[in-house]
Amino acid sequence: MSAQRGRCRRCCAGPIPLDRRTGHWTRRDRPSSDHAKTFLIILVLLNAVVLLGQLWPEGAPPFARIVNIVFLLAVLGYLLRELLGKR
Repeated sequence: MSAQRGRCRRCCAGPIPLDRRTGHWTRRDRPSSDHAKTFLIILVLLNAVVLLGQLWPEGAPPFARIVNIVFLLAVLGYLLRELLGKR
C-alpha cells in the first residue's frame, strides 16, 4: 500500500498521511496511543470500583468517596480534552 495523502473525512483539517500498516488515515500530532490506552484502562478500573460501590454500598471501601470524585474528574478531563482537541 502506498503512502498516499488525503483529507480526513471527519475534521478536514488538512493533509493526513495514510498509515501503511493499517490502511487508515492517521494523525501524527495526537498523543501516543499507548498513553491514551493506559488512561482508558485506569478509567475502566475506577469505573468498576464506582459501579461496585453503587451496587453493593455496604461493601464499599473507606476510600470510595475519593475514588468517585477522582473518577468523575478524570472523565470530565478526558471528555473536555477530546472535545477541545478535535478543533
